[in-house]
Amino acid sequence: MIHASSQKTRRQFLKTASLMASGCAAPQLATGLSRDEPSVKKGWSGGNATAHRQVLPHWYYNWTRSGRSGGAGGPEFVPMIKGRKNLGKQTFDVIRAQENITHLLGYNEPERKKQGDLSVEEGLKHWPKLEQLAIEKNLRLGSPAVSNDQGGNQWLEAFMKGAKRKKMKVDFLAIHWYSGTDVKRFDQWLDDLYKKYRLPIWLTEFNGWSGSHKEMADFAIKAFRVLERHRRVERYAYFNKPKGQPGSIWKADGSLSEIGLALQAI
Repeated sequence: MIHASSQKTRRQFLKTASLMASGCAAPQLATGLSRDEPSVKKGWSGGNATAHRQVLPHWYYNWTRSGRSGGAGGPEFVPMIKGRKNLGKQTFDVIRAQENITHLLGYNEPERKKQGDLSVEEGLKHWPKLEQLAIEKNLRLGSPAVSNDQGGNQWLEAFMKGAKRKKMKVDFLAIHWYSGTDVKRFDQWLDDLYKKYRLPIWLTEFNGWSGSHKEMADFAIKAFRVLERHRRVERYAYFNKPKGQPGSIWKADGSLSEIGLALQAI
């Protein structure tokens, strides 16, 4: 479970994480997933516009409306309408003008005041704006991305029931995992999500979050394998900590950790 203080810390991590060149080639690692081209599932969640180049994602997002998609072999950008403060016309016009986008992410952790900050009723009220934009641009539209704690789960369940009742457009399920390093539990959670909502899954943030670096690295590397083989998971993005922190893709000296090397190799 992630508390509000942890949520703030995660956002601070994004601001302080810096890009450091590693000079390391992508090796064959314990994931067993090394390949010539990046996995189409592999993404990057982060505000740093260049850090993702180290791990070679197929797609990325930055919790905002603005980014650059594709071009010179670059990753696909996926815009997001984060929450209460992003429901004005300007946000929608910026996304409407974006080229080479194919997906749109809905609210980010709307159950949290320091994130999306929307009640279920407000989320449903404003959802037709997202639907209209998605239809205009021929975009697949993701659900609001909640944290997988009690508050997030309750918010998502109520929203999805309302969306189904109102026959609203939701093309895939976006969600976060910060519930520890038990890989079997993680795998079962993914199965249970699909059984409940019957939608393709985008894990737009995940991290074991607590424990030693070894525990978190073991989890991350095994979780990459689970996500790559899980047929109901369409995309995922690892939530990174700053260099040298347990669970970071970077060592203290800026070179890639075993997590970073495993992610790069996928």
